[in-house]
Amino acid sequence: MGNFLEIESAARRLSAEERRRLLLSLAASLREEGRPLPAPRSFTPAEMQSWLKEDERDLAARKLAVLRDADRGDDWAEYAS
Repeated sequence: MGNFLEIESAARRLSAEERRRLLLSLAASLREEGRPLPAPRSFTPAEMQSWLKEDERDLAARKLAVLRDADRGDDWAEYAS
């Protein structure tokens, strides 16, 4: 297996347990190399507020959709609250 695409293709054929073991092995080998981690990313308060507002809009839309489904007889209304 010489190139990344071949390795990736072979990894897809592994079972879930084998992929988990492969991932842990790769992570361990990267840690052993001792390379420094990338610096933490910095976000402005405005960026974070924007994401929070977007999440709240998405949640409100989801609750509305669940309530509409409940009006049609679906049993998902309890998850909207």
